[in-house]
Amino acid sequence: MRKNKITHIEVGITSQYSVQTVKTEKLRNYDLVENDLGLIYKWGAEMIPYVMTWDGIVTEYNKTYAKRLQIPMNVEAYIQSIVLKKTVETISFDRQRES
Repeated sequence: MRKNKITHIEVGITSQYSVQTVKTEKLRNYDLVENDLGLIYKWGAEMIPYVMTWDGIVTEYNKTYAKRLQIPMNVEAYIQSIVLKKTVETISFDRQRES
């Protein structure tokens, strides 16, 4: 018998100082949602917190999550490049607004 499973991937961008706190908070916040989805649909449910800092640094757990999701290294590098690009755009936009 094939077991269905819901995988919720929560992507978060935060500062280097709060990356671990954000990861833990996301796991705690979605624990109840996972349980409810599992009960409603009779499926297994899991939440994967993919948290990275604004400067592209990832937690030690991201490698585990990337493997579990089968994300190739080049895709992970692409995700990091997008985060860096958006960070630069946000900083530039904020500076223009202040001028």
